[in-house]
Amino acid sequence: MLTIQTMETAGKAITFNAIVVICGFLVLLLSNFPPTRIMGIMVSLNMFTCLLGALTLLPAALNKLRPMQCRVPWVEHPTRSDHENELLDGKRSS
Repeated sequence: MLTIQTMETAGKAITFNAIVVICGFLVLLLSNFPPTRIMGIMVSLNMFTCLLGALTLLPAALNKLRPMQCRVPWVEHPTRSDHENELLDGKRSS
């Protein structure tokens, strides 16, 4: 549930940012200096790889590990009992 909400909001921003940066570095392909062209290709490929990781590996890792900093207090967590939810959510609000 949280992964879907994240992809609908932050996922769009991450994708847009990566595409803009990739296009910016692909402009270096117009250079006459070969090392500059190669750098443009390499940075663009690196940004594409980072985009794939940010959209696939990062959400999967956060869902699997679920550190306390990533938990949202208004979302019920199925792995915790109602009493644990009340205790932990009460501690965050104070």
